Amino acid sequence: MDTILPVLPTATDSTLKHTKAQSVLKKRSTILIDTSEALFTTECIVVASYLEAIVPLFYCNYMLIMVHLPSAQYHMEMAG
Repeated sequence: MDTILPVLPTATDSTLKHTKAQSVLKKRSTILIDTSEALFTTECIVVASYLEAIVPLFYCNYMLIMVHLPSAQYHMEMAG
């Protein structure tokens, strides 16, 4: 008497490769996102530091030039 037995699903090589590939892609995606966030934070810190250093220098140069102009005598903040 021939009996028919059900075939249980098994993981094939292609299924294992597919899940492994998904795992690698997910890990790379996580690394890429973390790196992007770190670069963004670094960029913000660098730009803020640059502005904190450069803007006062420009303002100082501006005031030095403005004090020596002929119209400086009419402005109280530029007297001196």
